[in-house]
Amino acid sequence: MTPSIRYGLAALALLLLLLAAPVAAQPVATDYETLSAIYNYDPELPLNAEWDDELEADGVPVRVVFDSVGGERVPALVGLPPATTYGPGPYPAVIFGHGLGGSKDDSAYKGAMMILLQNGFATMLIDFPAHGERSEPALEALVDDGAASLSEAEIATHLGTVLSGMTQAVEDLRRSVDLLQTIDLVDPERIGYTGLSMGAILGATFSGVDDRLACSALIVGGADWGEILAGSQLTADARASGAVDPRAIGAFLRESDPMYFADHISAPTLLVFGGKDDVVPYETAGKLLESLVPEPKTVVVYEESGHLLEHSGDRFQAIMVLNAFLTEHLLAPAESVN
Repeated sequence: MTPSIRYGLAALALLLLLLAAPVAAQPVATDYETLSAIYNYDPELPLNAEWDDELEADGVPVRVVFDSVGGERVPALVGLPPATTYGPGPYPAVIFGHGLGGSKDDSAYKGAMMILLQNGFATMLIDFPAHGERSEPALEALVDDGAASLSEAEIATHLGTVLSGMTQAVEDLRRSVDLLQTIDLVDPERIGYTGLSMGAILGATFSGVDDRLACSALIVGGADWGEILAGSQLTADARASGAVDPRAIGAFLRESDPMYFADHISAPTLLVFGGKDDVVPYETAGKLLESLVPEPKTVVVYEESGHLLEHSGDRFQAIMVLNAFLTEHLLAPAESVN
C-alpha cells in the first residue's frame, strides 16, 4: 500500500471518528460570498519557484516547487509540448488534479500528463496536501495504530490537518495558475483544469472561485461531502457498525464543498460520471449538476461503469471525450504544424 493511499484511508478514518466523538455544533456559513472569501489571497505574493531543470518545449516534465498561501511549498511537475510539433508557442495549459491517495508521481497520472503534452497542451500536475511529497506520516500511522485511542486534543489536531488540507488544495490550484502565467511559453488566457475523483470535487470548488480558467473537466466527481461519505463504499464498514452518521461531516467540509461554489463556474465545463460509481456515488452527481449553472456544460454518463470507468471501452471513450473538449476550448486546430 503506497503512503498516499494509506493517508487517504487514515483521512476517512478520522472523519468517521469525529462523528463518533462528542463535538460541539458550529455555525457554518452557506452563502457564496462568505465561503469564497476563504480563498482570497494577495496575488502579488512571490512564488519563489525553484526548478530542478530548465523548462523547454520538448514534452519533458520538469519538477518545480513554489510558494502557495499559508507558508506552504507545493511540489509539481510542469511540461511544455514539443515545439517540433506545435511550434514555438505560447501554448494552452491544463492543470491536472489527482484523486484521493494519488500523487503527481503516480504512473497513471504521469501517463495522462504525457498524453496531454503530446496533444499540444502545456501540463501541470501538483501534489495535493498530505499526498506525494507532502505526505503526513502521523496520519498514515493511524492506519496501523488505529484512531480509537486518541485523545480529543489529538483528534482535533489530526482532523484540523485533514480539513485544512481541503481548502489548502484549492488555494494551491489558484497559485498553480499564478505560476503558469509567469511562463512565457504559456498562454495566460488559455489555462484549463482537469480533475479526477477528489481532484474533480476540489476542482469544482476551484473553478467556482477562480474566473481565470478557460474550461474545466470534472471526471467522476460529485457534490455534497456528507452524501458522498454516506453512500461511498469506502465508508461502508463504519456505517454498518451503526456508530456514525457520515452526513454530519458535511458541515465541517462545507468550505470545500462544490455544492456551494459550482453555481459560480462560468467557464465551459465537462462532467463525466460512472452510472454505477460507488466510491463517489453517482447520486451525488445530481447535486453537482443542480449546483452548476445551466450552460455551457457537457455531461457524459457511462451507465454500466463504476468509479474507474472500467466497463468495456468506457475509459478509452472518456479519454477521447476529454481530449475533444480540451481541444475545442483550448487548442485551435490550426496551431499544429503537422
